[in-house]
Amino acid sequence: QSHWYLLNKLSKSYLYTIPYYYKDFSINSDVQFKSTCPNNEIHWFYDNVHNLYFNDSINSSIRFPNLYSLKLHFPFNDSFWSIVPNFNKLISLNVKLSNNVRSQVQLNKLLQQAPYLYSLTLTECLFSYAFLFNLKSSSIRRLCLYDFGCFNEEHCDSLIRSSLGIQCEELFITVQDRSNIVNLVNRMKNLRVLDVRSQDDKWQRNEDELSTDDELFQWLKDCLPKSCKITRGNTSSFSYIQLWIC
Repeated sequence: QSHWYLLNKLSKSYLYTIPYYYKDFSINSDVQFKSTCPNNEIHWFYDNVHNLYFNDSINSSIRFPNLYSLKLHFPFNDSFWSIVPNFNKLISLNVKLSNNVRSQVQLNKLLQQAPYLYSLTLTECLFSYAFLFNLKSSSIRRLCLYDFGCFNEEHCDSLIRSSLGIQCEELFITVQDRSNIVNLVNRMKNLRVLDVRSQDDKWQRNEDELSTDDELFQWLKDCLPKSCKITRGNTSSFSYIQLWIC
């Protein structure tokens, strides 16, 4: 048997046999599926797919029962719940949320069905910070909030007291100033790794070489416990501080 799908904008088609071999799969509004199988009611289980990007609903009999990683836009059509019949192996979830009640209900439902979810990434979220602080999952230990917004002192205090904050071991976050970094390190008792961008960080990459005047780095070394290992990290678009907390 075989399936093919057409991406209208790119005018490409892909023909492949079942079972589907590759680990990654992407679904968006431009994808169409057809099968050579005469019985369209047969459910095709894509057991080998571990990483799924899902951006829109589809009317299809395909199923993804073995997902480890999921990138998902909320809200989604209810057909998603049949396309992904369970989340028992899901360990990483990357979500983009629209600001409506349906998105919130769907995310909470998904979290309740993912017993081994370890990492949660929130991107382009239009909800208030209170939405994050009220999320609950007993398994999540890694929070990536770089694209969620900038956390001030009040936001950091609420995160520290929240269910996800109490159990968090790895945190990726943007804060308003350096005092928020010290607050997070001292009060998040389970925190082991902190990747943080601070808006008062003046250090920058020069065109030819790296600046040696890293004032924030030295300030953190003076203020944080000696057991913390501090390094400076860089991406193509920003610089951050990374801390390992013993």
